[in-house]
Amino acid sequence: MDVTVYILSAGIGYVKILASGLLSIYYPVLMGLALFYLVWCSKGPVPFTECLPLEEFVSYIELVKQVL
Repeated sequence: MDVTVYILSAGIGYVKILASGLLSIYYPVLMGLALFYLVWCSKGPVPFTECLPLEEFVSYIELVKQVL
């Protein structure tokens, strides 16, 4: 029984190393994006307030379809 438990848990160390490596990359990138967005919002208007109204966007898409 002791040998079976050892064999089943043999790869856990590799998975822990891989998971910690991925998290050590993911977390700083996520924090960097959050900080970038925070700085962006303090500089001026947020990006989604400058969006076109839906009617203008649909007419723009129709214009692009006609050109293509």
